[in-house]
Amino acid sequence: MSTRLLSRSSVPPYTASRSQALAEEPEAVTEDEQDTLSRRAADRERRAWQTSRRRLQAELDHLRAHVHSPHVARAARALERELEALDRKLQ
Repeated sequence: MSTRLLSRSSVPPYTASRSQALAEEPEAVTEDEQDTLSRRAADRERRAWQTSRRRLQAELDHLRAHVHSPHVARAARALERELEALDRKLQ
């Protein structure tokens, strides 16, 4: 396994050469470890979104069931379209 240090210049972000690395910085995690950490973070974000999405949809459904106004119906539909847009971005 090669050394992975944070580069003094941002391009490339990592270097194996101590002379090109930031002084007194700890060694970076391996690429595999970084991929694992990133994947876990993305999974947590997806789960948080799914929980929030269900709550928001339940509130919209509740609003529609109890408020019978075309203005509210249009606004609720607009909110649903925003939820769908967030679905696409967060899935």
